[in-house]
Amino acid sequence: MAMHSGAVEVLVVRHAERLDETEQKDAFYRTCGDRWWDPPLSARGVAQASSAGAQLRALHARQPFDEVLCSPTLRTMQTASYIAKELELGVRRVPGLAACAAAIQQFGIGSFRPSNQIHEAPHGKQPKPRFLSEKECEAVCAPGTRFLPEDTMFEQFEPCVRRVAMQSSSRRVLIVSHREGIRELRELAGSSDMRTPYCCISRFLLADCQAKWIYAP
Repeated sequence: MAMHSGAVEVLVVRHAERLDETEQKDAFYRTCGDRWWDPPLSARGVAQASSAGAQLRALHARQPFDEVLCSPTLRTMQTASYIAKELELGVRRVPGLAACAAAIQQFGIGSFRPSNQIHEAPHGKQPKPRFLSEKECEAVCAPGTRFLPEDTMFEQFEPCVRRVAMQSSSRRVLIVSHREGIRELRELAGSSDMRTPYCCISRFLLADCQAKWIYAP
């Protein structure tokens, strides 16, 4: 689909397969401690992320992305790192891109909800209200991942995507986030398509003259 005049193109990739949704979930839960809400990718998920990066390579060659923006959960950081490796780009963590995720909404991780609204976690565990640092994630991210200075704004998902889109000098943004965020943008664009398989790539246009989202699959 051709670009609308004046529109910013926003590609949102859902993270790849998470370990706690595989046959290895029991082993993960036995060893994850209080970070049960922040699973890594499975081996299949790593392959999915690399494949998504390869799929995006032609688009990047035609009109380059500046960077890969991602939610700071472990699964999205890993996915972004393997995509960035394929595109030879840096990765920038943006806290607001995690605000849509179910665990963030339910348990108040980060700064998205007041601490008195944090729910009790399963099995009596309380989630640590923080994201892992880039240093802590390096070992499971793609080798040679280049992390750019982290975004410092804590905000809700749609305003965050809108802000980074309007700030983009290239008028083109590549984001790795969660299925809830993709569905939110599709709903705002008037789409009834809620299918969001792992590593699906959803294309949106933000018509800045109208401040309106357009779903452009």
